[in-house]
Amino acid sequence: MTALGFAQDIQWGPVQAGKQESDLRIPGHVIPQEGALSIESARVTGRITGILKREGEQLAIGDPLFNISSAECISLVSEIQVARKQGLQDLLEASHRREKELGLRANEDHCEVLATHAGTLMKRGQEVGSTFNIGDNLATIVDVQRMTIELAASEPDVPQIKPGQRVRVHIGARSSEWLETTVQQVLPSMDLVPRTTMVRLAPIPLPSGTAMDAFVVGEIRTGSNRQTLRVPPDAVVFSHNRHYVMKQTPQGPRAVPVYLTEESDEEASIRPSNPGDLRLGDSIAIHGAIFLFEQTGAPSGA
Repeated sequence: MTALGFAQDIQWGPVQAGKQESDLRIPGHVIPQEGALSIESARVTGRITGILKREGEQLAIGDPLFNISSAECISLVSEIQVARKQGLQDLLEASHRREKELGLRANEDHCEVLATHAGTLMKRGQEVGSTFNIGDNLATIVDVQRMTIELAASEPDVPQIKPGQRVRVHIGARSSEWLETTVQQVLPSMDLVPRTTMVRLAPIPLPSGTAMDAFVVGEIRTGSNRQTLRVPPDAVVFSHNRHYVMKQTPQGPRAVPVYLTEESDEEASIRPSNPGDLRLGDSIAIHGAIFLFEQTGAPSGA
């Protein structure tokens, strides 16, 4: 079928009134609190000869993470052996201080890299046989008891959000399990591609098994009513991390950026990214919107 023939099949329909919203419904994710995420960095150069802990295991300070071969390790082992054999207590104490500074435990034929933070081993940075230098990432450890939530608020919603506002959230698939908290901080920065600002919530106990980066939906209670616009799901086009609808204008179809607030098989609730770009009764493509978007070209910034 020709492009013209397909274009004749495009259906247009009016933008309709959606429901009144008194809460801001915002997606987000679970993040570690300040200081809860730690990186174990190499303090010597060497090679990994053994893995002693696996992802998901719990760690206490001083638990061994890796066996390593290292020139620094060989020197340290020799110092300790000489100090013990000759009864040189000062040298032995200095060697043990050096062990602690390097985060190592010196054995007769190898050294162990020790954890200097407690928590859950999230990721190993090295595998058996790999070599590493000073400062390289050996392991990532997180204290799962110190997690919190950040929500990604769209640009038009940010002025309505203030510290102290009540928020209820549910995490992952626990759609019926709502947790109550408050807004702690609205970060003074914006992600320029989706035009969102991070809203950090006051820490609360999270359900057992909650993973870092778990998906969250939050409802911030602003006390103000806003009306959403209702369109068919086929009217909404997603491109380059943004949503659009194709509006009919005297100059031809125009892509209007929108925020998708809710979607089902029957309808989508939207709000225009730029107030005034879309109003009740405006004519939009309710079928064939993707075709029009591709034919007219993506708007600047898409």
